Amino acid sequence: MLHYRICNGGLVIKIARSDEKSMNIKEKLRNLHKTTPFVSSSQIATSERFNQIAAALEGELLHTEKGSIIRVTSKVGYSEKMQDATLHETRKIKGQSAAILSKKKVDHGFSFESALFIDTETTGLSGSSGTYAFLVGIGYFKENNFCVEQLFMPGLGHESALLSYLEGLISNSTGIVTFNGKSYDIPLLTARFIQNRMRPTIDLLQHFDVLHAARRIWKNDFGNCSLINLEQNLLQIHREGDIPGEEIPAIYRDYLRSFETDQLSKVIYHNKMDIITMATLIGVLNATIDEHHPQFPLQNHLSMRVVNLFQSTNESQKAIERIQALLEQDQLNKQEKSEHYYNLGMLHKRAQNWESAEKSWLASLNEGLFSIPPAIELAKYYEHKVKDLKKALNLTTRCMEFITIRSELGKKFDEELVFGLKKRKSRLELKINKGIVDD
Repeated sequence: MLHYRICNGGLVIKIARSDEKSMNIKEKLRNLHKTTPFVSSSQIATSERFNQIAAALEGELLHTEKGSIIRVTSKVGYSEKMQDATLHETRKIKGQSAAILSKKKVDHGFSFESALFIDTETTGLSGSSGTYAFLVGIGYFKENNFCVEQLFMPGLGHESALLSYLEGLISNSTGIVTFNGKSYDIPLLTARFIQNRMRPTIDLLQHFDVLHAARRIWKNDFGNCSLINLEQNLLQIHREGDIPGEEIPAIYRDYLRSFETDQLSKVIYHNKMDIITMATLIGVLNATIDEHHPQFPLQNHLSMRVVNLFQSTNESQKAIERIQALLEQDQLNKQEKSEHYYNLGMLHKRAQNWESAEKSWLASLNEGLFSIPPAIELAKYYEHKVKDLKKALNLTTRCMEFITIRSELGKKFDEELVFGLKKRKSRLELKINKGIVDD
C-alpha cells in the first residue's frame, strides 16, 4: 500500500507494507527486559581459541547446550597441613558445633562434609544487573581429598552454561559455605539465575557464613576480619603470585578485549586460595570452642567471647565449663578471677542453680576488691530466695558506702544504679522494721 504526501510542491512517496504488524505492549516489555550484553568483535572466539585459553589456565573446555565454560580442577590431600589446622578437621565437625559457630543460622543437621564452599570473582561491586560472576569456585569433600572446581566464563554470552553447571552441583548439596556470601556472593548469584530465567535454589540451602563466625571470635584482634588477614595471622600463610581482589574486575575486562591469560592465571590462583583458606579457617574456628584442643590454649579474652557465644546459643552448660576451665589457669590475676566468678554466678542463675550461683558470687567478692555487681546479685538472692533480709540489707548498705567513697574521689556512677540501691535499702529497712518476709 502506498502513502503520498505533498511537500513544498513536490511529491514525496512513502512506502509501507500493508501486512506489517506492530508489536503489542507485552512484546515490547519482553524485549526491553531481555539481557543482551554488549559483545565486541574481539569477544567472539572460536572453539579452538577457547581450547587454547583452557590449556593456558590448566583447565578443560566443556561444551553445553547453553554455551561453553572452562573448568579448572585441583585437589588438596588431608595430609597437606596449612600450619596446625587441617581440612580433615573441618570435615569432621559435628552439626552441633556448626550451629553454635553460626549462632543457630544453621541447624544441627548441617554437615560441612556434604556442603559446597563457594567463592565468586566478578566484573565489579556495583551489585546491579550488569555485574557478572565470571569465575565461580566450588570446594567440596570427596573421598580423601578436598576438591576445588573453578568455573570460568570465557565470554559474557556463556553465563547460562556456567549457571547450569553450578545448579547441577547445588542440587546434590545439603548446604553452602561462603565468606561474606550472605551479603554479596549468594544475592549476586541468585540475581544472575533470575536474569537468565532460571529458578535459583542456591538461596534455599542452609548457609554458613565464615566471616560472621570469625567476627564473633576474633573481632578486631588482627585489625579486621578480612580473609587475607585471618589467613596470615591464624594460618601463617603468605601467598606468592597472588593479586589484590580490587584489581580482578579490570583483569577480566582486559581479558575480554585481548584474550590474554597471564594475569587471569593469578585470578584463578586467588580464587582457589580463598576457597581452601575458607574451609581451613572453619577447623580453626571449631578449635576455639573446644577448650581441650591443643592449638588454642585457654586465653582470657578469647574464651569470654566463646562464653558469650555459648550463652547466645543457649549452651549454658558449655559456657559454665569454659569459665570453670579458665578459673583453673594460674596466670589470672585477682580482678580477672573476680569477674569470672561473677559471670559464672550469672550462668548458674540463668540455669536456676541458686546454691552454685551464691558460691560463685561470694567467691567473686573474696577474690578482689569489693565489687557492686556480685554484691547486688547476692542482695537479690538473700531477699527473694533465702528471705535473709539482714544479709540483703548489709550488702546493699556496703554498695552505697562504696559509691559514696568513690564519688568523693571523682568517680561517677549510673544514676539508675544509685536510685535502685536507695530504693532497695528503703524497702529492706521497711520490711525488717515491720517483720515482713515476702513469699
